[in-house]
Amino acid sequence: MYKYTVLYLLILIGILFEPDFLGTAGNVLLKVIILSGISYLLYDIWKNQGDTLSISDRDIDSSIMSEDDSFTQDSNEEIFEKSSVQLSRLFQDSSTFREYLKNQFKIIWDFILPHNGYLLHADVSGNISVVHQDRKAEIKSEVSFSESPLFDLVDKNNGFLVENHLEKDTNLLQFYGASEYKPASLMAFSSEISRKDKLYWVFDADSNSFFNEDDFETLKRINAGSIQLLNAGLQNYSLIDNLAEQKTRYEITEKLNKAVSVDSCIDIITDYLVGSFEASKLTIALLDPEKNEAVIQKAVGIDDPYKAGFSFPLDEGLNGWVIMKNKPYLLENIDKGEYFVPRFSRTEKSNYSLRSFLSAPISNNDSAYGMITLEDKIENKYNEEDKDRLISCCSILAAAIGRFQKV
Repeated sequence: MYKYTVLYLLILIGILFEPDFLGTAGNVLLKVIILSGISYLLYDIWKNQGDTLSISDRDIDSSIMSEDDSFTQDSNEEIFEKSSVQLSRLFQDSSTFREYLKNQFKIIWDFILPHNGYLLHADVSGNISVVHQDRKAEIKSEVSFSESPLFDLVDKNNGFLVENHLEKDTNLLQFYGASEYKPASLMAFSSEISRKDKLYWVFDADSNSFFNEDDFETLKRINAGSIQLLNAGLQNYSLIDNLAEQKTRYEITEKLNKAVSVDSCIDIITDYLVGSFEASKLTIALLDPEKNEAVIQKAVGIDDPYKAGFSFPLDEGLNGWVIMKNKPYLLENIDKGEYFVPRFSRTEKSNYSLRSFLSAPISNNDSAYGMITLEDKIENKYNEEDKDRLISCCSILAAAIGRFQKV
């Protein structure tokens, strides 16, 4: 535990402590020293972590699969979200990170001397926003990034791209609209900060053979420093969130201990889940042992037919399979593959554009009598950490419900 405390303090000092008497060079040196300490602690913590159990697509029981009839249906979406640890949050809460990136941009600018340059942020949904830009004064048109294939091309080239002979009618840089300016060369590279964020550094010039691929080694070192600092900032916010979540979980446990019915327990845990996770759909169901079916007790999110009161068998869909097998289930994309994977029963024809699937059983250790499921329209939304958090929530709810039911 002391390692997390030291790590937390180092991150706070690195972000908040910037004494004037050290000067610019001194503060940079101080941050490098602090960053080295953070990197060592993160490596030491990672090195001592145990392996975690993962559930792969191979675990799907073939009996719950049916052929896809290629039927799709639009639905009104009511997404509940929490304030997740993303770059946009760092930029919003503190100007330090944005100013640091602007300084890095200026260093690169002075090194390669382009005609135009852009520092862009791409979030997990693919939205592109401008962190900083520097353009020729005569370029007056608005810049549009949404339709450019540049970002996919950079990713496919291992995060670094140089094109020194652009055609005048190329669609690679659709940044200038009706402007008379036409770039002839470009250099672009990416900074993969987390599974939710990327930065793209894009520079262009109006003459051919302008950029040198040999410059990448220097740019790579500058890029590595940016990635390390931003990851340290994200880790800091993550630690703060974890402390806040532990406090909230304690408060939820107290409320559950005071609950007077199963329904009130489910309402309490639902409020917590809505505030703690991002999802397009939350479903909580409990077993009806007399019918060997499960009944949805709570459904929040997209408008699909599977609402409170809906009954479903245990052997025909993903949710029933979680209860029947008494095992958590994590899938990055339930829409991938040649077979349609039903969520509740074989009669389903659509998954309502849902992709990510995370579910855990509510159990008394020996057998499950319910489940909590989180689903999202973004694929690969959940990871092992999210699975562990959901399992913990199910354990808390199971203990509370155990006071009212024989299980």
